[in-house]
Amino acid sequence: MSTQRHDGWTWPRQVDFIRRLSYHGVVTRAADEVGMAVETAYRLRARDPRFANLWDMALEAARLDARDALRKAPGPRARPANMFS
Repeated sequence: MSTQRHDGWTWPRQVDFIRRLSYHGVVTRAADEVGMAVETAYRLRARDPRFANLWDMALEAARLDARDALRKAPGPRARPANMFS
């Protein structure tokens, strides 16, 4: 597989994007962090099923990490009913 793409989304850049996306789950931020426009990320996702699959797995990983972090966080689990009364 060639690592050069006409649109700038080299394989190493794709891997870096997916890694960052799996960390925080924010597409715009991940695209910015790898120096690419978010619109081009969505275009690549639309035309490359492998990239789309990795993207979905990254978002799921970020979601699960966030859920685990919330479970482990100290403090109340629910807001008291009269908090804003």
